[in-house]
Amino acid sequence: MLLIWIPVSVLAMYFVLNNVYGKLWKNGLQAELRFEERDVEEGDETILVETVTNDKFLPLPVVKLSFKMDRSLEIDDDRNATVSDRTNVSEFFGMSGYEEVTRRQPVRARKRGYYLISEAAIALPDFFTEGVRYLSTSQAASLLVCPRMLEDDVTLDISRQIVGEIVSRNRLYQDVFSFRGIREYTRGDPLSAINWKASARTGEYMVNIRDYTCGQHIRFLLDVEPPSIRYSEELLEQGIRLAYTLAGRCIQAQMDRFLMKLSIGLPDEENEFRIMARSLARRDRIQEQENGDGRSAGQEFRRSSWETDIFPVADAETIKQARQEAGKVQVSQDLMRYISALVKATRERPDIEAGVSPRGTLALLHASQSLAFLEGRSYVVPEDITRLAVSVCAHRLVLARHIGRTAGQKAVMEDILRTVAVPTEQFGRKSDTVVK
Repeated sequence: MLLIWIPVSVLAMYFVLNNVYGKLWKNGLQAELRFEERDVEEGDETILVETVTNDKFLPLPVVKLSFKMDRSLEIDDDRNATVSDRTNVSEFFGMSGYEEVTRRQPVRARKRGYYLISEAAIALPDFFTEGVRYLSTSQAASLLVCPRMLEDDVTLDISRQIVGEIVSRNRLYQDVFSFRGIREYTRGDPLSAINWKASARTGEYMVNIRDYTCGQHIRFLLDVEPPSIRYSEELLEQGIRLAYTLAGRCIQAQMDRFLMKLSIGLPDEENEFRIMARSLARRDRIQEQENGDGRSAGQEFRRSSWETDIFPVADAETIKQARQEAGKVQVSQDLMRYISALVKATRERPDIEAGVSPRGTLALLHASQSLAFLEGRSYVVPEDITRLAVSVCAHRLVLARHIGRTAGQKAVMEDILRTVAVPTEQFGRKSDTVVK
């Protein structure tokens, strides 16, 4: 009798478990795929994060997560991957109730492009049969693989040819910094053009002759015609890398000209409400003007409507005096060495390709003086420098792997501020060096 009850019990348990798992296994089961970085360069390695969540009491002894991605993204551990026209990846998880499992999979980007994993499948094998239950999940794991930056020796000669000014035949405006020769004074020449030394030697008025120059604007033209018998795919890729490198160098050179990079963020709830109310009030006033005058009153009001709430806070003379006063703010030698140490740290880190330039050093110095002046002090304190260092210096950094990655630049600069020792002495003494 016992021999009969054993298979019956097993069969009954199978039907119960099969029915329970068939109805409940999908509940609270989620999978998420994401890349740790949004963009990398050719040959770089990033991490694909795989997260499976079982948000219910029912354990799942075996869960299979499978997805497909482009074969240009290579997985270092290929034991769970097969490659055909795409790379098919399968991962197995064992999960208890209310558990979340995360795995980090190294992925190497072999070729430039935009890659997207849009779907992943979760499979639950049947306990006693070969049947499998499937659950499809939508994903948005995207990765941008940028062309590889070329070395400086490849782009140096080209960079030299696209810098500076060129002489122009367009004779509209003279370049006061260019000198072509000297001629005799003629009626109508401005006094500022007179060369007084040459005039003293000859006894007659002589004026400088200036050239007409114009600045250069750079435009990159890249032939991306599909590879043919004339050139290979590798030659096309090398051309893309060259254009990418030159464009990045030019963009970064322009970034160094800006004193600060600030983000004002989004308005809070109160200011958002005031923006909407102001916009509606302006519309009502425009309508009233049009109804009253007829034809062009609305256009005239639109031109001046944004000016009604804007008032000048200083004139040119006030700003000029403020700059002069800010230049008199005292900066101690210890603080100048502190600025120098911060700049030096940006030039010696292995994750920074190009650190802060001397222009950036002076920008941080003068910005610190201005901040101290605005706060009513006649001397700079370390807090002035640390408050401004990220805003003044971060956008000038060229990270070793990418161009213009603002989040990375800020994080690196903040890390430098934590590692460089801050002076702790008194900085308001009269013996401190005065920088003007």
